[in-house]
Amino acid sequence: MRIAFLDLDTVGRDLDLSALAALGDLDVHGWTEPDRVAERLRGVDAVVCNKTRLHEGNLAGADRLRLICITGTGTDGVDKAYCAAHGIQVRNVRGYSTDSVVQHAFAMLLELIERTSRFDAYARSGAYVGDTSFRYLGWTFHELAGLRFGILGMGAIGRKVADVAAAFGCAPVYWSSTGADRDPRYPRLGLEEILRTSDVVSIHAPLDDRTRGLLSDGELAWMKPTAILLNLGRGGIVDEAALARALAAGRPALCGLDVLTAEPMAPDSPLLPALASGRLLVTPHVAWASVESRTRCVAEVAANIADFLAGGGRNRVA
Repeated sequence: MRIAFLDLDTVGRDLDLSALAALGDLDVHGWTEPDRVAERLRGVDAVVCNKTRLHEGNLAGADRLRLICITGTGTDGVDKAYCAAHGIQVRNVRGYSTDSVVQHAFAMLLELIERTSRFDAYARSGAYVGDTSFRYLGWTFHELAGLRFGILGMGAIGRKVADVAAAFGCAPVYWSSTGADRDPRYPRLGLEEILRTSDVVSIHAPLDDRTRGLLSDGELAWMKPTAILLNLGRGGIVDEAALARALAAGRPALCGLDVLTAEPMAPDSPLLPALASGRLLVTPHVAWASVESRTRCVAEVAANIADFLAGGGRNRVA
């Protein structure tokens, strides 16, 4: 079997690919420009990729292609209808990044609520040397205990966020885009009630027709002026122009984003003024990317290919 990894840079060159190499003749490319995808698919039996878009235009000449393995959960970059019509299986990886994303969510939240980087900057500046007091109260912070913690999206990540929030002493509640009860331990509420009453709102939903543009001017105006908004789901869930206006108006008070509508961040992003103001924290889509998470991702891809060769249907989406 000949396997082509089209965009290794999306998961990192520090990973061990021996499990993939053991399954066939492995060609690895750090990145593949759109105009080179078709040529790199020729004579390939299986392709591994993440951000490379696969469609009829570049799949038509892939005469041997039988399997597409996505190094992530989302498969919106693949023309699945074309694949189904031409006998090409599509498989994804699931559950590999839960711990990493949950950890990053609370890292962002704790930075926003405590501003530990500011205290560190104070000490690094030398101002703490010879200070008249053993403590510095130039910035205040609040406790998480007792806060209502609203979660939008109650899949595996959302449930674990709820558990960690509860361990901090928060009161988790959640909204489900499907309207289904996902966890009997926590109350399921309507979107408006979640936004109006929560002190923290954390987004962990997929991007689909139910969630695209979910939070815009009206919904953001429901939030408390003291609330913190986190988005570790998908960028398109929050209207970024509306968010910029909301932050300027002081509702919500603070926001942390690991995902944006355009990635990397666009030079004309409406969020740039909010970044400059210190009310917005942005990380470059890294919540999923702990070393352990990325290692599990590669192992899952290798398991998907091995399962395909054995005739199984593991993680098959098309």
